[in-house]
Amino acid sequence: MHAPFASKENAPLKEVKEESGSWDEIAKRFPGRSKATLQVRYFTSMKDHTPSTRKLKARKCGCR
Repeated sequence: MHAPFASKENAPLKEVKEESGSWDEIAKRFPGRSKATLQVRYFTSMKDHTPSTRKLKARKCGCR
């Protein structure tokens, strides 16, 4: 088991993700971190999650 992510790992992860789209290549640059762990970190903590970048589903509601 690897230690929790340190904030100092965020910048290199974001930089590598922006220059390389391949998660396999990204995982090679972070020994001890799995591809899945890096993906979860990126998508939950680092990727811009503003409403303009996410698709919002309209709710289906019977109320008026």
